[in-house]
Amino acid sequence: MKFITESALDHKLDFVCAFHRAIDFERWWFNDKKIHTVHRLNHKTRRECEKNYTPVGSIDFVREHLLYHFGKVPKPINVPEELFPYAGRYITNGTDQTHYVLSCGAVHLKSNDEIKGYSTVIYHQDVVPNVVPAGNYQTSSLEEVISEWRVFVYDNHVIDVRHYDGDWSVTPDISTIHSMIGAYKSAPKAYCLDVYINAFKQRTCAMEVNHFFSCGLYGWDNPNAYLKMLTGWYQWFIRGENI
Repeated sequence: MKFITESALDHKLDFVCAFHRAIDFERWWFNDKKIHTVHRLNHKTRRECEKNYTPVGSIDFVREHLLYHFGKVPKPINVPEELFPYAGRYITNGTDQTHYVLSCGAVHLKSNDEIKGYSTVIYHQDVVPNVVPAGNYQTSSLEEVISEWRVFVYDNHVIDVRHYDGDWSVTPDISTIHSMIGAYKSAPKAYCLDVYINAFKQRTCAMEVNHFFSCGLYGWDNPNAYLKMLTGWYQWFIRGENI
């Protein structure tokens, strides 16, 4: 395995710290001398030979690595259309020119073009403000949430589930999660499926899906699986299976 890390963040983000723990564990437990790591302070010192190194760092770091070596970057997944039936709320894809008037009172507008891009809440009495940048967006109604959980998925299998917000005692329905994974046919090799418990309907719903890089782990610690998921997603993306 080969990795390139953003050394400036080595001890600032949980997923980078977890990466270094995973490397140390693999080298100790398996006596694996074939794991190579390279550290970079910035994007200006990249080398062509590093294109097969899986990047580990901030979203910008990973994005710059992919853009430099492959001329493409991943777009946000948000809620894929295959999971619309599991969203538990009104949801649709549109543009900045689309106006939404809902009796529910408000909608969440989130970029479909850029990861961690523009996001805002628009109330039903408002016209979509002119400050919304041009682009493609996913729009969904706002729902009352009891608890939120992150599901780590690799090769269509649940690896772990972690609580990250709300009431920890209200847990998601695992059979519903498996149904979501089965319905998500266009899924990446590795991804995070965020689910929530809807306060009104008391059922497990899909919040969003994230590519498996620069993801908060919320205490999940499985060295072997973590490294496989990082490299699995990277190889899936650079081979063009996402196109």
